[in-house]
Amino acid sequence: MRKEGSMRFVVLVGILIMVLMPCVFSLEQGIHLVRPITTYIESNLSVPSYLSLEDITFIACLEEENIPLQLSVICIDDNDFEDLVSYPWGDSNCQIGSINLEDFSCTHVRLSAEYEMDGENNRMTQDVLVSKYSKVLDKVLSSQYSDGGWRTTKDTTYGIWALSHFPKIFDYEIDQAMTWLKLERNEEEKCFPQSPCNVPLTMEILAILTESGFDDARRVVNDARNWIENKQFYYQQEDMWTVEVESPVDNAHFVLVAKDKDLLDTNFSLPNNTARIYNFTATMDSTIYVISHDNFEGVIYDKYGIPMYRYTGNNLTYKINGACWSTNKKGEPCDERTTAYASLLDLHKPNIREAKRYMFSAVNFSDIVGAYFGSSEDVIGSSMFLATMYNMSETEYIADYTPYMERFDYMDEGEQYDRYIYELRNWILFMQNNEGSWGDDNASINEKAYHTAHGVLGLLYSGMNRSNEPITDAEEWLSDMEDYLTINDTVALGSAFYVLENYARPMLTSVPGVVVVDNAEVTFSLFNPTTFNLRELSYNLSGELPAYITIDEKETISSYSYRSVQISRKATPTGSVEGYLTVSNLGEEVAKIPVVVADYPFLNITSEDTLTVFGKRGTIRLQAKKSSHAFTCRMVWDSGEISSDQTVQITSGSASLNFVFSQPETKEDLYKGTLTCTAGNDDYTFPISVYVTRYSSYPLTLSPQSIYINSSSEHPVFYIKNNLDSDLSPDITIEAQATGYFEVVDSINLNPNEERNVTLHNLVPDNENFTMTFSIGVEAFGKKETIPVVVDITYTPKRSLGLVGLIIMLFIIFLVLGVGGYYGYIYRQRLKNLFTSKTDTSIQEMLVKNMQELDKIKTEDQTDSILNMVRLLNFQKKPDNEVKDTLLKYFTYAEVRAALVRGNMVVRGFESEREEQNEPHKS
Repeated sequence: MRKEGSMRFVVLVGILIMVLMPCVFSLEQGIHLVRPITTYIESNLSVPSYLSLEDITFIACLEEENIPLQLSVICIDDNDFEDLVSYPWGDSNCQIGSINLEDFSCTHVRLSAEYEMDGENNRMTQDVLVSKYSKVLDKVLSSQYSDGGWRTTKDTTYGIWALSHFPKIFDYEIDQAMTWLKLERNEEEKCFPQSPCNVPLTMEILAILTESGFDDARRVVNDARNWIENKQFYYQQEDMWTVEVESPVDNAHFVLVAKDKDLLDTNFSLPNNTARIYNFTATMDSTIYVISHDNFEGVIYDKYGIPMYRYTGNNLTYKINGACWSTNKKGEPCDERTTAYASLLDLHKPNIREAKRYMFSAVNFSDIVGAYFGSSEDVIGSSMFLATMYNMSETEYIADYTPYMERFDYMDEGEQYDRYIYELRNWILFMQNNEGSWGDDNASINEKAYHTAHGVLGLLYSGMNRSNEPITDAEEWLSDMEDYLTINDTVALGSAFYVLENYARPMLTSVPGVVVVDNAEVTFSLFNPTTFNLRELSYNLSGELPAYITIDEKETISSYSYRSVQISRKATPTGSVEGYLTVSNLGEEVAKIPVVVADYPFLNITSEDTLTVFGKRGTIRLQAKKSSHAFTCRMVWDSGEISSDQTVQITSGSASLNFVFSQPETKEDLYKGTLTCTAGNDDYTFPISVYVTRYSSYPLTLSPQSIYINSSSEHPVFYIKNNLDSDLSPDITIEAQATGYFEVVDSINLNPNEERNVTLHNLVPDNENFTMTFSIGVEAFGKKETIPVVVDITYTPKRSLGLVGLIIMLFIIFLVLGVGGYYGYIYRQRLKNLFTSKTDTSIQEMLVKNMQELDKIKTEDQTDSILNMVRLLNFQKKPDNEVKDTLLKYFTYAEVRAALVRGNMVVRGFESEREEQNEPHKS
């Protein structure tokens, strides 16, 4: 929909006054947005709308002087917030700050300025909406062919529609597409496609080109409009038409000739090859009847003698349509959608007036809600009819179309006109799907995008704006669905971008958001995060800035790129000078960057608001926006639990503030204080507030300090100790290069002060040399400890006998068996006597000796088990009483003491002999 020039001028003047006020007048108390002056930004929205790649820059002003203001942005979605670095602005108590929305992912943002007055905290706010930047134009541009067109003439038309929102930027692409359309017309009739011409397609192409801002100055539009006008079944009400009947046989008998119920002739005969002509007034929806006993030929002519209908037979019935368009020949049944598209065209007034008369007659009132034109399933016809109403003055309606409002004849004409719009709009709203689209539930996303664009178009023509819920619902649905639109369906893409027109536009963002010129030369970055190639850029400095600085201008900034821009100071102001650097592209502003020229010390500090501390000492990271001066700062805390004795030197954009607690504790609390910084004779104070989660000690201890592995069968163990008096769940990781060769559990749960052993599983194959260094990491509460691991495995293959050795070994075995068998056979009687002479007594002696040997082995194993357990408990630094109790769970006092004596070890509690415990130990 094209906006009227006068209204746009008023809006632009209003925006101009609002944005320039900081440079001319003292701002009133409150929050004031700083934005480029451009027709690309919708200015009549109830809540200001920004894009997800945009800078939000705003000024907060307070009437009272010398009261600090803290600027921040709050995400209403999740209550996340970010404090902003702000700068003094103007002579009043104002601060200016900026944030890039790409760094602050949120859809509903609240700008805030907090201050303290009379002991109370106060806040000024301004809400803004943030929309996802649309990439539909990227798909449109990437699918345009080198010859200028898209896939079909219809696709090309919708591609032009998308690009026409930015005609200056895409002038070349649009001209190429219009040239391609011109070459793809029918050569003789100048319609679409090349062969054969199609009335509905040509009408839709004309309507979308008209909506894109093209008129008869383009041959494509002018020629096609002339062709489409000639295809209209055009006549004026009460025109005098004729019906001619001719007899091909002798004495053909006719029953009647009539118009509706008016008889024009009855019961007559015609000789061979003779004719009769009857005149009648052409009235919409009237019917001509010719009934005969014999076949005849009939022709109906308009007032110019042009044949509208030809017939051969014995029963002619012809209904006179309105001044509509059919899908093929004029005079055939009307096609509502084709006729509805005509309402957007700049046709001759008599033609369009009669077409509107037909459309009014074809409106149906729904049984549920509202009224519709055309099909009860198709929103396109009704939406175009709403455009018809918009393009029609109320006076014109009263003069020409009141007869079609009999339903509301109890109203005066003006009320009837408003009611008609109300009924049509209500039906379109009723047809909107719950998620915001139009179209059948089973339709594809591409088809729904096509119908949704027409639904939005009708609502916008009817007087709605993009703040109204039905349109915002459609925008949000298409914004969510745009990634699923098919890239080669430019009809869907062009339709989608009509809905998402406010979701993409050329812009530049700057880093930093507010440029402070406090040196002879300052460099900042201009980013182009969009698909638009910005050329012919111009730069303008407002207020007194041109007297103090110059800009190294960059004429072009390509899509998705950035340029570094240098500002040079040519004079030093007394105090500071503020103003804007405005960057324009082809006459439209794309960036408005606050600039502060200052030579006095300037400092703004932000700090972390949450912190975790182990033990007594901690550090707060400070971020500083400052002049080139060096600042010396000292921190004074409100609580006696915490102190910072040393000074902090701030010479760059960051610094660290150390602090110490009087004693280690496990608790959570909010600690506040004041940081006072000095440069020359000027002091700057900043409130510091940090919520600290404290733990009495470092969370964990690892042992051993390193691990060495020299065997593929070795599975080393390391130990993790929880030093806290609360449960701990550390995460355990190994470096990526060790994955597949070594495994370890991901995490463990440790009770307060508990120590746990963890096995590093060795998966290295046992038949290869392997060398590697990596580390095991154990992390808890953001604190990570590591154990370096060195692996050096050398594989030593077992020596094989070989074939000759195997033969020799088998020969020796057979030789021994043969000799043994020979002598066994010779001395078989002696061997028998030797074994049978053993007495029962000798056998008993052998059994006793074997049992003694077994007891000796068990004693040695038990000794080793006791000594190893003592070594493990000592390694774990268990106290003596715990070591003693643990040993007595499994062994008797005597067993432990005997083992300690054998191993030459001492454990407190086992220094002297005592009587054996009666109870058996656990095995």
